[in-house]
Amino acid sequence: MMSNILIIILFIISGYLVISGLAYFFQNSLIYFPDPLIQATPEEIGLEYEEITFTTADGVRLHGWFVPYPTKQYLREGTCPLLIVHSRDDEIVPFSFGRTLFEKAGPPKEFLELSGGHNDGFLVSGDEYTDGVGSFLRRFGPLASE
Repeated sequence: MMSNILIIILFIISGYLVISGLAYFFQNSLIYFPDPLIQATPEEIGLEYEEITFTTADGVRLHGWFVPYPTKQYLREGTCPLLIVHSRDDEIVPFSFGRTLFEKAGPPKEFLELSGGHNDGFLVSGDEYTDGVGSFLRRFGPLASE
């Protein structure tokens, strides 16, 4: 009995060492190294953009594009039902941004205020979130009575 347990433990340790060794030797192929040559820009598909470059804390220089999107214009012109879900506790996107978008949108629209942070508001709010989304879908979703 003891020898069977020892064999199982040795098998598990051997498997772990093999997987760790493979991960170590093939680690360069597990990391994405982007091509430094830019293949296309947003301009080539008709988008306005702004070049952005910055240096990170560890000295790496990064390049990207800021592509402005006329969200407020699209919200004003939109005619489909809109549900904006936002939390006053959101630590990434200020609550006022959500309210501003709601105010700019045309009807029909609803605003569902939650508690909790940016990524856990729906969890913290629980039933308030599911009831609010459910209510919206019952009124405007594909199964809403016309």
